[in-house]
Amino acid sequence: VDHGLYKQLDDDFRIRYATLWKSLMLADLPGIQQACVSLNVKDDFYQLLAGMLTSRPFDEMMERSKTGSLGRAGGIPQAGSSNTNSREADKAVIAGYAQQYMTEIFDILGKLPRQMLLLLK
Repeated sequence: VDHGLYKQLDDDFRIRYATLWKSLMLADLPGIQQACVSLNVKDDFYQLLAGMLTSRPFDEMMERSKTGSLGRAGGIPQAGSSNTNSREADKAVIAGYAQQYMTEIFDILGKLPRQMLLLLK
């Protein structure tokens, strides 16, 4: 445990960060975009930040927005069912995005509030 990383988050940042997560969980695309802009992420990169935070492909989030579902795009799995293939496919998609958008990811990280970088660490 590194005890040198404690920091009190200011209220303004906490509200902006909570608003982002609320929008992510509700698949509220305009809310996600607005919250990302409030965290210094340009309009055209909000999808990338959302994917970085949730470790989910953004198109899955868009599908949830259309269906109004809080579960996975394919629905909630039945007890005992295996989602191994789906998880592996998601990991491959995310790894592909990370390679494809490496420059943009570093750009986003350079513009985020320092308090958020501490949370991401």
